[in-house]
Amino acid sequence: MKAWEILLPAAGAIGWVIYELARAKRAVALEPATSPPIEIDRSPDEPLAFGYKTAWLAIRADDAEAVCGALGISDREVANWLTGMAAVHKGAAFVTPSVDGWVLVINNSLSWLANFEDADMTREHLERIGRPFQCLYYFSTDRVTECHMWARVTSGRVERVFAYLGETGEVLENIGQPTAEEWSFALPVLSAAVGPVEADETPDGHLEMPLVPEETHVLELARMWTIDPLQLPSLAPSASTGWLSRTWAPAPHSR
Repeated sequence: MKAWEILLPAAGAIGWVIYELARAKRAVALEPATSPPIEIDRSPDEPLAFGYKTAWLAIRADDAEAVCGALGISDREVANWLTGMAAVHKGAAFVTPSVDGWVLVINNSLSWLANFEDADMTREHLERIGRPFQCLYYFSTDRVTECHMWARVTSGRVERVFAYLGETGEVLENIGQPTAEEWSFALPVLSAAVGPVEADETPDGHLEMPLVPEETHVLELARMWTIDPLQLPSLAPSASTGWLSRTWAPAPHSR
């Protein structure tokens, strides 16, 4: 028997193994990514600070479970701060217990404010969410895109919305008049029209971009309007639990 006659079956077997391995690898690549597992601990613990790279609602209320019901969060389960906040970064929503009369709903998909096509859609969505509450505030920061946003809804009526996208240098939303608290930041862009922010001409003829919102402004405004999420450990030092939803998220629109 010639050498090639001996090696041919072996080569065929090796080729089949390589083909099957490649097919299996491709099949794995085509499988949809699975969400990271969410583990919940119901043992009360002390509050955790948050704020940067996060989106949240601040609602004037004393009953977190009632807030869940008003927002349609039906799949809620008890969770402590540590596992609840960790779950937020895996796509879940965490509703804190009331702290100083404020219930905070933390859910990074709340960055939907930047996706609305026009002011009417923004207003309609915020009013629908805020209708059950006397006071509802919205805050969001994103360090990557430099998208910083806030809104205030009183008795179901939108009073103020502002959203700025640093990545493209444009105002996304600007509804209502800037409040005194906002003007304390000395940002002329707060009264700018929706669209790209234009550079200002200096007395010597140079173009200079005006000061624009940063993530620190969002946190400072949250402190002035509602409650400072960075100070939660000192504001509510006793152990407590909140509510977790693995599925709740407002439905966004496409810009």
